[in-house]
Order: sequence, then C-alpha cells, then structure tokens
Amino acid sequence: MSAPSPVEISEILQNIFSHCDDCDMYRNLLVCQQWSDVGLDMLWYKITDLRPFLELFGELEGKGETYASESYIFAGVPSFVSWERFEKVYQNRIRIISLDSTDIEYRPALSTLSQMRSEGPLLPKLHTLRWYGLSGLGLIEPSVMFMHSGIREFAITQFEDDDDDDDLEDLEADVLVSFCAAISARMPFLSCLHLRVYPLQIYEKSVVALMKRLPNLREILVPPFPDLTQISLGLAEVPQIEIFIISNNFGEPPSSILKQSNPPQRLDLRKLQQMALYCTYPFGTNLLQSISSSQEMRSLTMESHYPEPSNNIRVLISQIATKFSHLTQLHLRYNSHICGTSTGRILGTLLSRPLAKDIIHLKHLIPILSSCPNIIQFDLQSPYPPAIDDHDMETIAKSWPGLEEFSFCHQPGVLLLKREKRLTLKALSHFSRHCPNLSKLQLYIDATSDHIPGVTSLKVKRFAKLRTFNVGPSPIDEHARVAYILAHFCSTETKLSFGSEWGHSDRIDPKINSTWRTAWKAVEPVLPVMTGMQEKIDSLQM
Repeated sequence: MSAPSPVEISEILQNIFSHCDDCDMYRNLLVCQQWSDVGLDMLWYKITDLRPFLELFGELEGKGETYASESYIFAGVPSFVSWERFEKVYQNRIRIISLDSTDIEYRPALSTLSQMRSEGPLLPKLHTLRWYGLSGLGLIEPSVMFMHSGIREFAITQFEDDDDDDDLEDLEADVLVSFCAAISARMPFLSCLHLRVYPLQIYEKSVVALMKRLPNLREILVPPFPDLTQISLGLAEVPQIEIFIISNNFGEPPSSILKQSNPPQRLDLRKLQQMALYCTYPFGTNLLQSISSSQEMRSLTMESHYPEPSNNIRVLISQIATKFSHLTQLHLRYNSHICGTSTGRILGTLLSRPLAKDIIHLKHLIPILSSCPNIIQFDLQSPYPPAIDDHDMETIAKSWPGLEEFSFCHQPGVLLLKREKRLTLKALSHFSRHCPNLSKLQLYIDATSDHIPGVTSLKVKRFAKLRTFNVGPSPIDEHARVAYILAHFCSTETKLSFGSEWGHSDRIDPKINSTWRTAWKAVEPVLPVMTGMQEKIDSLQM
C-alpha cells in the first residue's frame, strides 16, 4: 500500500492553508472533498463578524438606522433548505464567536434567527462566546441564543452608547439579574467569565450571585465597582479562582472602597495565580491584606487612574513582599490614557521640588528585592524620577538575574534635572552583566556630557537579547558620545526609542520635543552602524 501524498494529510493541509488568505481558501474548497472539509473547518472555526454567519440563512438588507448605523433584516423569510444546509455543513464547525464590533446593527436579523431554532444548541461545538453588546433585554439578549452547557469561556462587553439614557439604569439593573441567571443556568460549567459592563453599584449583587453559582470558575473579570466589598467577600466562596481581574473599560474611576468585616474575613485563595486590578493603591493594599499568602501567585498588576503618591507605592510594595514570594511579574502603573488627555490637571498637582518622602528610594524596594527573587518582569511608574543611582541599580540587577523586561519610572512628569542621585548610561553595564535574558529596558537617564561615563571605566558586556531600549524624555546633548557608548552594549537588533507619553509634554520641559528629541533622533540612524562596527572589532580582539 503506497504512502499518502503530503497534500492528503489533514495536518499538513491545515499548516499550508494557514498561510492562505480568504480568497485562496475559497479556491481550495473547490479542489476535492478532503480539501473542502479541511478548508471549511478552518474558515468557520472562529466567527469575528456576524454578517457572514447570518448570510448562511439568507440575504440581508438594510432597514432604518440604529445609533447612526444601518440595521439589517433578512430580505425574505429564511428557508428550510438554508437551515438544513446550515445544519449539515456549518453548524458543527463553529467553535468560537469573538465579535470585533457591537451586535446592534444585526439585532433584528438575530431576533428572526432565534425564532427558527430547532431542538438542541444552535452551535453545539461552540466552546468560547465573546459578545459585544448588551441591550437590556435580559433573557432575550441576542447572546443568550448561543449559550449552552458546552461553553467554557464567556465574555460580554457592554456597548458604550447603551447607557446614554439615564432612564435605562433601573431597567438594566433588573434585567441583569435575569441575564446573570441565564448565564449560570445555560452555561453551568464556565471556567472563564468576563463581565465588561458599566460599574454601577446596583449590578454588584447579581455578579456576586453569578460567581457563586459556577463551580468550575477559574477566571473572573469584573467591572471597577466603586465599592468592591461584596465582590471580595464573594471570592471567599469561590476558592478555586486562579485569575482575578478588575477591568478598566469605560474610563471610569477605579475601585477604591473595601470595607473590612468585623472580625476581618480572610480570603483563602490558595490557587490564585494572577491578579490585574484597576484600583487605587490603598484599595489594593487592603485587598492583599485580606488574602492569605499564596505560593501559586505569579503575576500581579495594579493600575490606578492617576499617579499615586510615593507613600502609597511603598506601602503596597511592602504588602506584596509579605504575601507573594514566588511572584515573577509585577506591574504598578497608572492609566497612560489619562496622562495623554489630562496632563494639565495632573501636572498641576505635582511638586516642582518634591520632598524626599515623595520620591522612590532603593530602601523602598528592598523588601521585594529580597522576598521575590524570581521576578522576570517589573514595571513601576512614578511621576518623579527615583532617588536611585547606578550603584543602586546594580543592587537591583543582582537581585533579579532572571529579568526579561524592566521598566522603571521612565516617564516622569517632573524631570528634576538638578537632583543628587541619577541614573546614567553606566546602568547598562550592570544589566548586561547580571541580567543575560533582558529583552526590554525602559529607564529615565541623564545622558548629558557631564554624566556620560568613559568606556574604559565600564565593565562592558554586550546584551545578547535586548530588543527594546526606551529612554523616555531623558536629557542629552552630545549624541555622538552617547551613540559610541550604546554601541558597546546594544546589538544591531536593539531598537532605541525616546519621548514623553504625557500629552503637551512641552509643559514638562520644552527641550523634550526640541533639543533632546533632535539629539536622540541623531543617535537612531548611526547606532546600528556603529554597533555593527564595534561587533566586528570585538570579534577581532577575541
């Protein structure tokens, strides 16, 4: 018996077809039955747009406008033939629905389709349902028609215009109870649940009740309710949770209230591995205090709405160090979008001459440096440059030899050019020697002539994996000397970037977008050339 041709093996066909665009895929369907089966499986595995799916049942036509968008209905009543064809060819191929846009323009057609359904799930092999649109219809929400017990991941994102009318708030609170009940009744074995809805406090009880009714739940995303007390207490009854997320979807203020029970209730979340919280740092600190220490926790992100005072950062870091000794990823930052749109308001609150207590020092990082030796990703944002020098940075690099990404206060809102402690290009020497896996480095440094180190004074070792070096709004004057130093540390694949993420950065210092930008732009094109030359020199000296 002869061996099959490679193009007759389904796995090889799938690999080949994965490189084809939709036009080529449709041609592949016409070659033979096997190619057609493999191609259809791939084309219909995931739906990101409702229109092609609905057109399986009949032609669509526009009718009227909904939120300035045309809505669609079926041009005629879908026929039994089209339904039978759907059941035979497409129904069991669709595994994922993940919408890129709101369902609002297709709601009339979806309503018609919901009335045609036969017995059993509409899409029996569907395991992931990510829906964009919440219309306040409770049990007759369009997404409900796709729910069944085989779904393991569900995400709902509320369309931002759905809440324009304040009169809908009470209605939505009522129907959310029914909608949450439908989720638990029709998808009882969910392991992942994302609820991106407006953080109206009246929703919280429904969300808590839903969490408790899902025994297999491992990942939960909730909106940033102002008072998250009930959610935190609800977590105590969902001990199997591995990932807990407080989302930031609608630009609302973060969660900030966590009332302690009397006596305080300890959250025994032993399986917790990852948290990403949109909250104030005091809220985050209080939440961590209520959680038992976890040996499983690996990733923690806290994002506040505005820059947090340094004291809040210090207290939070101390709490993290006492709870999660096996942490590998830590991100403490504020909403970068706010920095772009509300610069004047935020900068107006910053001190041009901050006190020592307002600035991050090495001593504030010591708890986490000693307690969490396995950190591979670290991101800390502060509006002021840290009171840390190159020697201090060597302590950090030695403490975390496994670092792969390190971002440290590289986007200050106040530059403090005349500060006592500062980072220079010498810091690269410490990272290159002690952190061989570093691929991303973001630092605010002083690259002016008075602080550029001589190459002979450095312990030079070239980064093996560094791909991104971001210097934020760092000052610079002699670009040629800077490029010469960098050529000893960077590879030809290292990308240098510069600039402030703050809107209207001229208010921070006019030189950011003039003198300094010009100098860093001059470094950009010559750095790969000088690096290549230096690599050749190094190879000849070996």
